[in-house]
Amino acid sequence: MRCFIQKELIDTLPGRVELLQDITRLYMVKCISNTTGFFCYQSFPFNQHKEICIIYGHNFLVSALLNHNDEVTEKNIYLISCAKAYRPTYSVKGKNVYIAPQNEDDYLIPYKGQYFGFDFDITDVELNLYNCRKLGFEKALENCFERL
Repeated sequence: MRCFIQKELIDTLPGRVELLQDITRLYMVKCISNTTGFFCYQSFPFNQHKEICIIYGHNFLVSALLNHNDEVTEKNIYLISCAKAYRPTYSVKGKNVYIAPQNEDDYLIPYKGQYFGFDFDITDVELNLYNCRKLGFEKALENCFERL
């Protein structure tokens, strides 16, 4: 499994990586990537959840990563991003793309993480993944994301 986290979210990086480690029960290690604007992390051992990619970021950057870059090779892509006006650009031929549930305006609303025991602002889908972690990682993804 790989995870791309937008570079502008650098202040949240340690907390998000720790959250992923808690959810997947795997270590996350920084990986080499040619992708501009994103940090890349990969689960270790590397052979676990090989067809899963999670992308955190603002909609226009996520859209650019999906549509102008062959870096995302995984078959199942999970987006933690606002969909507003970008939903049609998130479809990728030959891939299963899933998106975090949005509010009525097609946005994700971050909450103060300190109220939930996290040191970064956290979204509903991240809280749901954390609370579903006992189901197993792939089942938690299935329960927490919507397929496009």
